[in-house]
Parts: sequence; C-alpha cells; structure tokens
Amino acid sequence: MERALRQYDGPLSMARFHTMDFISQHDGQVRIQEISAGVDITVGAASRLVDRMVTDGLLIRTSDASDGRSTFISLSVKGRAAFARTQELLDDILAEIFSEVNPATITAVTEALGEIDQSLRKFEA
Repeated sequence: MERALRQYDGPLSMARFHTMDFISQHDGQVRIQEISAGVDITVGAASRLVDRMVTDGLLIRTSDASDGRSTFISLSVKGRAAFARTQELLDDILAEIFSEVNPATITAVTEALGEIDQSLRKFEA
C-alpha cells in the first residue's frame, strides 16, 4: 500500500495515515501514550512521529488545562485535508485491487478473517 500511495502522489505515509486515523477515531484529541498503544509503536517512536507531523503542519499540540505537563494531539486543518485525500486514494486503490477478485472469494476470505479475529480476541483479556 505504501508503494501504491507513492505512485498516486499520496500526501501521507501509511504510518502517518494510521496515526491520524487513530486520532480521528478518538474525538480528535489524544495523548502520545494513547497513540503509542493505539498504533502499536513505542512511546518514543510515537513522540518522534508526532513531532515530525506537528512540524509539517498536520497535527496540533494543545496543553491539557487540567494537567499542565500533558498535551493533547489533534488534526490540523491541513492534516484533515491530507487524511481525507489519503482515505480517498486508499479506497480507490483497494477498489482497483478487489475488482479483479471473484466476489465469492472475497466473501469466503472475509468470513475466515472474522473467525480468526474472534479466536484471537480470546487472548486479549
């Protein structure tokens, strides 16, 4: 997917897209520790990624009024636009990929992945 996004001049890498997707799914304001856990990277890696994204104008840091040591991370206007454009590109890429696959195969794989997901959830407790 990373290569396909580059071919279509996508504005975000998959790492940046996943980070922004996580933020957008959590009311648009999260802490670094939550990003780390949500996208399964270390706190240090999340901090460096967020630093670069803030520098690039994609994210905004806001001080937590109740805890001056903590900050919230949210999407900037530029970030929301880049996120939306990348989502559109990914939808187009996936549609192109799956257009060549038999619908019955897609259904069978989807059902199998659902079963696997349910089995894996037993270990998340």
